[in-house]
Amino acid sequence: VNALSMMAPYGPAEKQALLEAADLKTRAETLIAITEMTLARENEDFGSSLQ
Repeated sequence: VNALSMMAPYGPAEKQALLEAADLKTRAETLIAITEMTLARENEDFGSSLQ
């Protein structure tokens, strides 16, 4: 989880949220949430270009 947090292609705000996570479980949950939001945003952008 720590290695993925360091390598993840996220901006400063997302990286800061990962750094501020109180423990490994919270960091993992935060990483999952950020990843899900990013994927949803990309899917939304992809879908809108087809219309």
